[in-house]
Amino acid sequence: MLAAAARAAADAGCGLAVDANQGWHVTATGPNVRWDLDRARAFAKAAADAGVRWLEEPLDMHDVASYARLRSERIVPIAGGELLGDLHAFRPHLQADAYDVYQPDATLCGGAETSLAVARAARERGRAFSPHTWTSGWGLLYNAHIHAASGSGAPLEWPYDPPAWVPEVRDATMDAPLTLDEKGRFHLPDAPGLGDEAALRRHGTRFYDMTPGKLALGFVRQKGLRETIRYARRRRAG
Repeated sequence: MLAAAARAAADAGCGLAVDANQGWHVTATGPNVRWDLDRARAFAKAAADAGVRWLEEPLDMHDVASYARLRSERIVPIAGGELLGDLHAFRPHLQADAYDVYQPDATLCGGAETSLAVARAARERGRAFSPHTWTSGWGLLYNAHIHAASGSGAPLEWPYDPPAWVPEVRDATMDAPLTLDEKGRFHLPDAPGLGDEAALRRHGTRFYDMTPGKLALGFVRQKGLRETIRYARRRRAG
């Protein structure tokens, strides 16, 4: 019945994507089944028959070889990468051509620079870019700006899972919830930065503040003055 509904939606022009959630262990609701390549392939075929637009993370995020194999079979477009932590972690996937849709999250992968580097690399390979956005309203807004800057034509995720995960909860630390228009489009605010800095200052907590001087002082405290001097000499020597 669900497959028929998905097919009907696809035929009506509503593209559906499916997240298998196999990229990382989700055990909050109990033991989870770990998919292998055969199971992922079988599900991909069912997803393709239902007209699914893409299948997200049907395998462990570190199983690059299996992702590359599954993607190469062109059963259904494969998406992933939401929890890869930096550009170095994405490189094996890019080199192996493991995804059709790359989905870094700037709040998790090191920021806009990494996300845009992945977007450029994906575009050079003829692959799509659609950032992961399921963190908070701030994360959604941050990634939406990056998505717009990337020039990607792929859809943008919109975190919405009632009754718990609704805009009033997701965006609770913002002055007003982020909304879609009647056609399901999100219009980016045109204010500087994320556009709601006053609310961020009210609710946010700075947990990391580093300068070159603080870094040097921390090194001295941790390693001692003698080792600090040795390290500085080695750096100067190249």
